[in-house]
Amino acid sequence: LRVVDLSNPADPRVTSEIAGGVPFVVEGNLVHGAFGDAGLHTLRVEQGQLAEVARLGLGGDATSVAAVGDRAYVLVDHGSDGVQMRVVDVTDPAAPEALGGLEVSGEIIAAFDDIVVIACVDGYYAINTEDGAHPFVERAIATPIQYGLDGGAVGRNLGLFNGSFWILDPRSDSRTADSTLPAVFKRALGEALSGDRVVVADGNLTVIDIADAAQPIEMGAIQTPGFATGVAFESQRLLVADGELGLSVFEIPVEGDVNEATLLATVDVGGEALR
Repeated sequence: LRVVDLSNPADPRVTSEIAGGVPFVVEGNLVHGAFGDAGLHTLRVEQGQLAEVARLGLGGDATSVAAVGDRAYVLVDHGSDGVQMRVVDVTDPAAPEALGGLEVSGEIIAAFDDIVVIACVDGYYAINTEDGAHPFVERAIATPIQYGLDGGAVGRNLGLFNGSFWILDPRSDSRTADSTLPAVFKRALGEALSGDRVVVADGNLTVIDIADAAQPIEMGAIQTPGFATGVAFESQRLLVADGELGLSVFEIPVEGDVNEATLLATVDVGGEALR
């Protein structure tokens, strides 16, 4: 894990790092990482430096993590004993407390106040976590033919990517949009969601306008100098995990042609940037 200072976007700099290319999630100035058999690690970013706050062993290999508010959610592989999603109370980041668990496999793709969405080989599942000690499967979310399960939060709704782009209420069966854009989403390796825009990393970047959720529109493409597999928004900038090239930083216009996005800088992160 590496911290990159973007205060001067034309000259980004790596300011701190910690060994372990692991799944992680950022919540405020905290980073929660799934560190395999070492469990859940919580780190704090202060003045560009990573500092360890706490570790919590979970009795297996932590493989996926999400967080919202004072809760973290970790998928833990117990080998022949199966896979569990564990709920962790991080109200005090220095003293995380494991609460309940639920046997389920897959990958955590989104977390809301009381719902966690997991993508499994047979579809998506909404897990009710209101009572952290006793999470349960609230509903299965049926999907069409799958091209690879992925998704993320779009405000209080859920965006799903699997050959189509859906926007749903994770707490009900209400579907806001079901738009087939297979040329884009069959290739999706990573996505970023901000306001009325979805950016799909598919080797390069494809920008989708979702102002009308029922009729998403492909706005254009951004060519990256590497091979984009992950992307995130930072104000009007796009931060791109650009493969062996490292981190690429783009500025995108507030309005107008997204094809006019400007490459501000690239930074060598000492390895292949994945997400």
